[in-house]
Amino acid sequence: DAKGLRSGQFGRAAIATAAGIAVAVPAGAVVHRGQLDAVFTVRDGRAAMRLVRLGGRDGDAILIRAGLAAGETVVVAGADALIDGQRVTTP
Repeated sequence: DAKGLRSGQFGRAAIATAAGIAVAVPAGAVVHRGQLDAVFTVRDGRAAMRLVRLGGRDGDAILIRAGLAAGETVVVAGADALIDGQRVTTP
């Protein structure tokens, strides 16, 4: 029964899910290109741009909801200047 509801009304709901492993990166690792959010991972000595879906912030870290797996190497410094496929060196 929908007594009291009117056409055009809406509501918001938050649904808690089971906690999983959260992947977070420093804020400086996230690159914004137009309306896309990305990080650069390092694969075979080259930068690989990965589109990501951002979550919330935890201090200086940004949670990554999709597009990055735990344990991947992410470029933190100078990510804004990188191009996909560019050679990079790791310390």
